[in-house]
Amino acid sequence: MSPWLVSITELMKLRDASSLSKTFINCLTQTLDISQSFILELSDNGRELIYNGHDEGFTWSVMDFDTPFAHVLHDNKHKLILQSELIYWQGNNEFKKLASQLRTGQACLIYPLSCAKESGPSLLVLFGDSDNLEKIKFVSEFKLYVDAYGAQWKLLKDLKKVDLEKQTLSETLTIERKVSQQSQKLLDLSSTLIGGSSAMVEVKKKIVAAAESPLSVMIHGDTGTGKEVVAKAIHQISSYNKGQFIAINCSAIPENLLESELFGYEKGAFSGADSYHAGLIEQADQGTLFLDEIGDMPVHLQSKLLRVIETKSFRPLGGKKELTSNFRLISATHINLKEKIKAKEFRPDLYYRLMQCPISLPALIERKDDIEILSEYFIDKYNESYQRDVGYLTRSSLDYLKKLEFPGNVRELKSMIDLSCSQVEDGQPISLSCIADNSNALSLFDNDDVILDSRNLDEILNEFESKVINGRLKTCLGNKTKTAKSLGIPLRTLTYKCQKLEIS
Repeated sequence: MSPWLVSITELMKLRDASSLSKTFINCLTQTLDISQSFILELSDNGRELIYNGHDEGFTWSVMDFDTPFAHVLHDNKHKLILQSELIYWQGNNEFKKLASQLRTGQACLIYPLSCAKESGPSLLVLFGDSDNLEKIKFVSEFKLYVDAYGAQWKLLKDLKKVDLEKQTLSETLTIERKVSQQSQKLLDLSSTLIGGSSAMVEVKKKIVAAAESPLSVMIHGDTGTGKEVVAKAIHQISSYNKGQFIAINCSAIPENLLESELFGYEKGAFSGADSYHAGLIEQADQGTLFLDEIGDMPVHLQSKLLRVIETKSFRPLGGKKELTSNFRLISATHINLKEKIKAKEFRPDLYYRLMQCPISLPALIERKDDIEILSEYFIDKYNESYQRDVGYLTRSSLDYLKKLEFPGNVRELKSMIDLSCSQVEDGQPISLSCIADNSNALSLFDNDDVILDSRNLDEILNEFESKVINGRLKTCLGNKTKTAKSLGIPLRTLTYKCQKLEIS
């Protein structure tokens, strides 16, 4: 087989443009017995020819006709320049410097490549014996070899372009898929997080972003804004939803019990520990641990929690070996933790670990546009829970609600709607008088006079419960069966409460 055909076969095997050019040049130098060969490349903008030599590089404009390169490129015809003819090409200093490498009796052959119209390899330059170069330009195998190089280079460029397009398409599809998934998650949130106000839209976006990362989430908001609802929503649309959602209110459990609830305990760890008890941290493995009112956690437990966050390991009370739990931590508080840090009641290092992904919930007064849809949602939920058919809010009722400040936020609105629903007959709307009466009744617990009242909580609650039952009996014309049904409690429970509260 001809050496040229062997060389062409070798070129066809290559899949890297740099290796292709290097192999091409090496083969020419060895096969043709020439002193030097190199390639001039057309720049990306098509305005310059570039030579990157071993020692230095040169650049020529494609419109600089003081060099033979511009002529060969535009005419697309090879050109042989003998040493004696170099005197005519002294106008360009860089070409003059390059041509100075020619030795006595040598010539320069400039040969256009088949891919010269595109950025990349454009001109082949050979330095060698003038007689030898004169013969080479007429050798058909040489032309075939040069054309094969040009064709293979173009093929590799096309393949690279296809790969780039595939990569771009793949990245685009990935982005579109991610956007689609985020849109679906936002849509899923609409069934649990009610509201379309601008404030709630921003909250939902933050929830989706938090769900897509393993970072610790801190939810801050006033009482009644729905911190646990948000925590559950993050859990449901995250990769941790295969595990359990474990929630605990740090302010609702005595300090001496909180540690055992979180970390669990071994049998015999303390008096009454009759068997092993898995703590909430262990139960939350592969799931979500929600610590509500984290600001009320005792300082000595804060340091233990920090270690769990950092190492994902813990030791039950009385235990001798470490256990691991891979959980997502979500915390919530309605107080200013920075003030607690100043008072040395909260660890700053724990604060920064908890605040990796903060979400602030707006008060209901900041999202009054959502009051109507929230009210409709609570009415539907009430009807579904108690098999009722309470009607809608009248326009005057809705206008009244929108004027309230709602210090208890969404929770207060829900209580007001539930109470109103229990006082309305099936098929009837909730009137302004009903909403106003219940608003005044519920505000009992937001009144400073009541908060400072010297009576205990049971006395205050009994007074409130008595007012509600008396009002309902009046609405139902004294019919205890209807009253019990409207309150969503058994008749015997109503009878007991009437006796206890001395309601005739």
